[in-house]
Amino acid sequence: KYFNKYPKSKYLYENIFNRLQWFYSINSFKSFAFFYRFNQFVNLNDLENSNIFEIGSGLCNFCMILTSQLESFSYICLDIPEMIPNGYYSIYKNCSDNKIELFLPQEIKKFLKSKSKKKILFILPSQINSIDLKIKLFVNHESFAEMDISTVNKYLKEIKSKLDKNSFVFLVNRIARQNAHSNNLSFDTYTFFSDYNLDGLKTVVKEIDSYRDLFKGREIRENVFYIGKK
Repeated sequence: KYFNKYPKSKYLYENIFNRLQWFYSINSFKSFAFFYRFNQFVNLNDLENSNIFEIGSGLCNFCMILTSQLESFSYICLDIPEMIPNGYYSIYKNCSDNKIELFLPQEIKKFLKSKSKKKILFILPSQINSIDLKIKLFVNHESFAEMDISTVNKYLKEIKSKLDKNSFVFLVNRIARQNAHSNNLSFDTYTFFSDYNLDGLKTVVKEIDSYRDLFKGREIRENVFYIGKK
């Protein structure tokens, strides 16, 4: 269905998955779908030699897809402690031939001093203030919707203070998602994309995510696909 909708995406899909030696999975293909649409609005040359920051990087599928198209980058992956070993191993296993230097949360100083053209740092949520870098691209896919709105906007405030000139914010998150089940009838138990504090960003695109939209019957669970520019 996706290739029928975007015929030109098939060649890029095959190129990337062959390069990463990946087999199809629903999560890897979802990340590819996000990347393909993103690449239609943002010139990847603008991201060369820049700092990229992702919150909720998980198994780093999007990170690996994006960086496979870049010659030089510094990528920061923020996630909970339980996920960092999985993300680290995923990159180590799939990108060992790409000369990417990997750093763990206790190696922030080494990461900052490294002269490597390709490097990835994993950090914990408590370390976000330790990253004093100008960010060219900020990414969050589907995990903001799992947080209460105050946490989402706290992260956005911190990230916006780090954004470089002509930088991008790339979000794919549920229009509305319940994050607490104490009271199904209370708005306070839901996080709404419309409540994200995106002040100071110019909207490049804001639409229904074309990947999730392929799954008919799930309209009430649609994602917002958003790119903003500072």
